[in-house]
Amino acid sequence: MAKTWRTATAMVLAVISVTMVERADAGQPDAAIVLHVANYAALSPDTLDAAKARVSHVYKNIGVRVLWDDRGETVKRMENGELHLTVLLLPRDMREKKNSKDGTKGTLLGQAHLPSGRAYVFCDRIAAMPGPPNFFWVPLADVIAHEVGHLLLRANHHSASGLMRPGLGVSTMELPSFNGAEARTIRATLTALMTAN
Repeated sequence: MAKTWRTATAMVLAVISVTMVERADAGQPDAAIVLHVANYAALSPDTLDAAKARVSHVYKNIGVRVLWDDRGETVKRMENGELHLTVLLLPRDMREKKNSKDGTKGTLLGQAHLPSGRAYVFCDRIAAMPGPPNFFWVPLADVIAHEVGHLLLRANHHSASGLMRPGLGVSTMELPSFNGAEARTIRATLTALMTAN
């Protein structure tokens, strides 16, 4: 019964968020990015939908529309004036293999690979974080938004506060945000890419 209630709550929140994003985006000439999701962690559609709605809302707040493609990894980085990036949701075995190959140590929740336009999200580490397990989609969304932020900012440095701070704190439902300079940089990057194509 409790699991059904949690799932229903997550779905309602996702639908409300998507509706708010769609209404806010109607008629706006926002920059857009396309995120191709490779769900290797086999996350449920409910979890993914709730996380996508939160990520979309984070980017909507800085004037960037997020379009989602669940068919897996993308090949082209630019198409129809839109930047295409890949979000890889990895389970523990794939994360361990990647970290071993890269020589990465520590407790990272995700990684951005700037040259390839790929954001790696380590789902097992996010799931192991303290907090209510029924709201796994909240830190999942925040890590996706953070790693995509690195790709859009074209840098792996962090900020003192906000979405791009190191070691995201995910103990709250409050929507994280970019600082003003980061938001301006992201919009300028997308505008430049759109006008170049």
